Amino acid sequence: MGRASLYRHFSGKDDLVAAVLQRRDENWRAWLEARVEAHGGGPLAVFDALAEGAEDDGFRGCAFIDAMAETGEPDSEAHRLAADHKRKVTAYVHGLLVKVGPPGRRTGRRVRVAHGRDDRHRDARAQR
Repeated sequence: MGRASLYRHFSGKDDLVAAVLQRRDENWRAWLEARVEAHGGGPLAVFDALAEGAEDDGFRGCAFIDAMAETGEPDSEAHRLAADHKRKVTAYVHGLLVKVGPPGRRTGRRVRVAHGRDDRHRDARAQR
């Protein structure tokens, strides 16, 4: 598909990126849930699923972290969609942890760190 064809469907780059991130979010979370189930369904199965995904020849890193880094604008639609994706994944993993026992005080932070999203560290770095 050529550039002209793309812009017949999207008003600009930002709309195209937003559409890609929305579709990627839906597909990736469905993939994660299916692979976690295939690996036993418990919280530790998340790591098995992520390792499996990283071994795929098509793996190029996290599109959502890349989008956050490349936009550089926390108010952009791409950044909002990427942050929303991270929140949804964090909630999913938190739900798996709750199923096996009451979460501790640090459960949410552990999920964020494991998924590459610990805002407290980012905020501390920004203050330096």
